[in-house]
Amino acid sequence: MIKSARANYATCATSLQSVLNVDVSCFQNYESPNNPVNINLMAWLTSLKYSQKVNQIRTTSSKDERGKLKASLPAITPGGSFTRRNSSALVKHSGLIQFDIDGQDNEHVGNMSELGSQIRNIIHVAYCGLSVSGKGWWGLIPIAYPSLHKAHFDALFRDFGDLGIQIDPICSSVASLRGYSFDNASYFNHNAEPYTKLYREPVRKYKAFNRTSEADKVEKCLNQLESGSIDITSSYMDWLGVARAFANEFGEGGRSYFHRASAMYPRYAGDGSDRQYDAVLRSPGTATIATFYGLCSDYGIKWKTENQMSVARQASSKPKKDKWKRNANGELLDDNGLPVADWWSHEDIRRAPFEVAVKVFAEKCRLASDNKHFDNKKRQLPEKQIVASLESGLDGTRTRDLRRDRAAF
Repeated sequence: MIKSARANYATCATSLQSVLNVDVSCFQNYESPNNPVNINLMAWLTSLKYSQKVNQIRTTSSKDERGKLKASLPAITPGGSFTRRNSSALVKHSGLIQFDIDGQDNEHVGNMSELGSQIRNIIHVAYCGLSVSGKGWWGLIPIAYPSLHKAHFDALFRDFGDLGIQIDPICSSVASLRGYSFDNASYFNHNAEPYTKLYREPVRKYKAFNRTSEADKVEKCLNQLESGSIDITSSYMDWLGVARAFANEFGEGGRSYFHRASAMYPRYAGDGSDRQYDAVLRSPGTATIATFYGLCSDYGIKWKTENQMSVARQASSKPKKDKWKRNANGELLDDNGLPVADWWSHEDIRRAPFEVAVKVFAEKCRLASDNKHFDNKKRQLPEKQIVASLESGLDGTRTRDLRRDRAAF
């Protein structure tokens, strides 16, 4: 069930009990680390004092001029009050953590305005407004354990990453700054629910480089991609999958591989690729090196020689016991007892082993012209089978809509 937040705008009646009614430190500008003064956060968020300067920044075409104007704005530390701008100088935590969504780091997001509307569905968001440039979003989320600020941020970073959104990692510091900005349609939720998730970095064990195993296979694939100028990263999700595949297999050692694969993209930018790889090292997901090989295979790139492929085909030609069965209607059922023609998506087929993918594809083709089958699709499957499908991840590619399924992290 979707659990949406109710907007409570900044009024005198609500602000007194608001999670935003706290003190934070304010600095003269971005360059001033000392002599902060304490101010009320609600007063800061609703102030119009520097709104004209913000509008000037948003309408100025000169990058240098925008930089100068931005540097002159006052800034706060949303994480709390300090004696100076340093994590070790924290006096009192505000109970809040900030997030920053930069359009430059999220170029794959087609509609940033719609993204802002989606963020407001998250029950933990207490505030959301435009960044000073007007091209991104920033916001505040109350956290359950202020002393574990970074562990909260690391979990939040991964939750946003699972939605395909990259937030600025600099906000992991409790002393991170937030310059003045203005949004006449900013969102307030004075009763936002505290974010409770924490993340502890696991001890990662990367496989040692073995020039006769994965590193050698990757080299063979990359050499073919480079010689043919073949881009396998044209879509953002494929680009992200390649990054995560290398990060999980090689750790930091996979960065150069990622650059080589990304360089085939017409608008390749080295610094953008570095930022993406930094992000996936923090949130590597579940992709494996097989993700990279699968994308290469889609473009006819194989690491195996013809002789190796022939040996592999012979080894896999031995008959195996088929555990899948057909129901009374003749439909092929998977291990969860679900009709594969109805429940397996294109992405599920692409990730499946070859022999399984062929089986599912053949079943879909067989039923494609069967009108009786499509009439029967209106039937209701037992709830137990539906739950089994969702838990197994077969339908995972269809449950990532922020509006429907991830309103609450």
